[in-house]
Amino acid sequence: SGILLNHPEMISPISVSSAFIPDNYKIENWNRSSLSELKFSKINPKIAVIAGYEGIWHSTDGGYNFKPLNSGIPNSQYYRKSKSAYIIEDSSVHGYLAGTFGGLFYYDLSKKKWQNILLDKKNEKVVKIIDFNGEIAVFTSSNAFVLNKDLKTISKLELKRDEKETNLTMLELFFQLHTGEIWGLPGKLLFDLVGIILIFLSFSGLYLWIAPNTSKVKLFVKEKSRILKWKGYKWFQKYHLKLGIYSVAVLLIIGITGFFMRPPAIVMIMDGEIPVKYIPGFKMENPWHDRIRNAMFDSVSNRLLIDAKDGFWVSSSGNHPIFRRQSPPVPIFAMGATVMQQEANGDYIIGSFSGLFRVSPESGRTIDALTGEAPYNISPVKPGSNLVTGYFKTPLGDEFITTHFGGLMPVYAPLGLNNRFGMPKELERDFTMSMWNYLFEIHNGRIFEFLVGDFYILIIPLSSLLFIISLVTGVFDWSYLKITSVLHKKRRERSKMIPQDRIDISEEIEEKMI
Repeated sequence: SGILLNHPEMISPISVSSAFIPDNYKIENWNRSSLSELKFSKINPKIAVIAGYEGIWHSTDGGYNFKPLNSGIPNSQYYRKSKSAYIIEDSSVHGYLAGTFGGLFYYDLSKKKWQNILLDKKNEKVVKIIDFNGEIAVFTSSNAFVLNKDLKTISKLELKRDEKETNLTMLELFFQLHTGEIWGLPGKLLFDLVGIILIFLSFSGLYLWIAPNTSKVKLFVKEKSRILKWKGYKWFQKYHLKLGIYSVAVLLIIGITGFFMRPPAIVMIMDGEIPVKYIPGFKMENPWHDRIRNAMFDSVSNRLLIDAKDGFWVSSSGNHPIFRRQSPPVPIFAMGATVMQQEANGDYIIGSFSGLFRVSPESGRTIDALTGEAPYNISPVKPGSNLVTGYFKTPLGDEFITTHFGGLMPVYAPLGLNNRFGMPKELERDFTMSMWNYLFEIHNGRIFEFLVGDFYILIIPLSSLLFIISLVTGVFDWSYLKITSVLHKKRRERSKMIPQDRIDISEEIEEKMI
């Protein structure tokens, strides 16, 4: 699974049928990020657009019914995933913008078809589309671009950092070490090769464990079969030891980093950093590369705010902003901010798996948006009671959130859902999962929750520990065999030079030494 996860472009066209997916992964009530963002038209409140991990959906009746709008954006379910949408209606063009994992797309309402908009002559993973000083800012996971609302001009927005040296968080370091990505494509290919070796080591190790016991049943095994089995045993033993010792350094990196990439060990490296200059062979030309997770524009102070993997960054005001790292207004869960918006009164709405909070940038006052009270015991490591994945407000002022498990629910809506925002039947009936996401759920052990319940969280840490123990003891076995073979060779050489009565004594001493 790790080898295939290293190359999403290879498996992106493949989806997994719902028949092979546990029931707790099925989409219900817009849960599991199927609704990340919902935008209403400012001119016609009956028009609404949804962006989510299941693609783009639109409504022409005020959000009571939604239809898919996915024909023309990437067919791949992996690249179709979307975090942000935008409605263009105050310019010469009228339509929707969709920021997907496969790039930026524009839906022309008059032509009723999607058009791919290249950013810097390529497609990048888009994480947020926002208003920006009368124009449109598009944030990808690595860059930012500014578009005129007529979509005729696109310029790259320079995101300068005020930092003495670029650091890599320990989380980033461990994740990139685990995949080999830290050394680019050659590193990934090396780790892929070691992954193939690991598959061989697993099967050969199992054979070496089973074969000695079965070969002892001589009464029921023909002599020829026993000889073949013995030859197979010797072949597996030879290459199990050779490949194991040649790849043990990379295997240890995979095992140790894997242990720290899941709870509870991940807490130990959460706040750590390391200067990039201390990482051999690692180059980082763009300090934002694959780090931007969310963004917003504060129209009151004329500042941009970016939630990145290495912290919360706030720009100076002006046309040439310089970003400085600050503490976020509220603790943001380790997976990043899922909601970053500004209210009409200037307040911020910030949400993550830690909850949803309303922040006043002037007074610094923060309240829990779901309870209206001061937040209590918020942790960037421990999930809150509501794993917030989205937030939106209707033209009438009703507020709603979506959560990872529970899906859509009102924050403040006197009428509740009132039959609005019903999830399309196609989304439930035709549910599939991209192969990449399916393998990722297997790789991190979450998919086994339906079998072992909450204990699934221990699968990776315990497996990693056992894996490390196997590697260490394997090195010991290899060393032991090397030492004994050298001793036997020396014994044979001595046996040619010394009398037979002294050979027995030397063998006894050698056995004691071993």
